[in-house]
Amino acid sequence: LSKGNSKLPKTTGIFNLPAVQTCSNCFDCKEFCYALKAERMYPNVLPSRMTNWGDSLNQLFVNKTVLRIIKLNVDTIRIHESGEFFSQAYWLKWVSIAKQLPGIQFYAYTKAMNIDFSMRPANLRIIASVPGDYGLDGLAVVLQKGEIAEKGYLTCGGDCKICSYCYRSKGFVKVAFPLH
Repeated sequence: LSKGNSKLPKTTGIFNLPAVQTCSNCFDCKEFCYALKAERMYPNVLPSRMTNWGDSLNQLFVNKTVLRIIKLNVDTIRIHESGEFFSQAYWLKWVSIAKQLPGIQFYAYTKAMNIDFSMRPANLRIIASVPGDYGLDGLAVVLQKGEIAEKGYLTCGGDCKICSYCYRSKGFVKVAFPLH
């Protein structure tokens, strides 16, 4: 777990997995994947994400992660700035973590529509990154250069420190991310 970055406030913890390797539905986005770029640019990133992936397969992952989040002292957890829910069992571990920490807001974007997300607690928001009605908490789209968001979508300004629309808004969210 890391704490904040250039876009996310220091009150947000971030848990990442390796890009592409854990993303079964990345065929249409891996060519412009910002998470993959970070793995190539910074030598420490991929080993850290690989360690997280190994940890996530361990039966002690839930307990260790709960303790790490408490120690991190944050109010929000961004699951997968990089990576994806690679199995139902892994998803259920995050459900358990969120249930044990009801005062913390968890959120993630996903293309893993093979996962049954119906058991999510109120403090765990899942936003689909593929078009369709999946009964989740929102939809996210990526805008190509020069493309304008459809009506009803908030275009992301790129700074979660001043906007918490995706994880604090009540109801269904629709967000458009300009490709960067």
